[in-house]
Amino acid sequence: MSNLKLLNLDRHIQSSLDAIDLLYLHRHFQEAKYCAFILIDQMAWLVSEHENEVNKYFKLWLGRYFVQYYPEISVDEIWASRNAHLHRASSISKSMENSNNTDKQLWFIDDMETQEQIDHLDYDPKEMIFHIVNTKRFIDFSLKKAIKLFKEDIENGKYIHTDTFNFRLGRILQPISIDQF
Repeated sequence: MSNLKLLNLDRHIQSSLDAIDLLYLHRHFQEAKYCAFILIDQMAWLVSEHENEVNKYFKLWLGRYFVQYYPEISVDEIWASRNAHLHRASSISKSMENSNNTDKQLWFIDDMETQEQIDHLDYDPKEMIFHIVNTKRFIDFSLKKAIKLFKEDIENGKYIHTDTFNFRLGRILQPISIDQF
């Protein structure tokens, strides 16, 4: 694979992260989370063996790259939260609503700079039906660290020798023109 394609992938990732940061900075917290979930979807799809099984590739990517930086929440909880946010504009996914054995839902606290601010809230995590998640930590620390680790795998040649990777990278990087509609 050419270095040019990887450089363009780096630019795409950085552009996406810049947009997420800008949305968060201007207090568009919900939209910042949408974009974070979309970026995870893209990176997970890029290296997935499961073309049409978003739940599988999304969860595999999270398990490999993300949860080590936010171990208090599970892959299944993030998946349910992703679905709730993207498909329902809610914090409660359909699977959580319909299931008695679902993990806790994620309750994002959007306007706290540090995890310590959340840790000082007066609540007992064992009594809660949800996990309190610091949006800033989710995006600024966990997502960015996960993407850094992912990019290291790419740079070390873990994925770049597959035709699927090359095809999908081309699809992600393909500019969209008005003539396509």
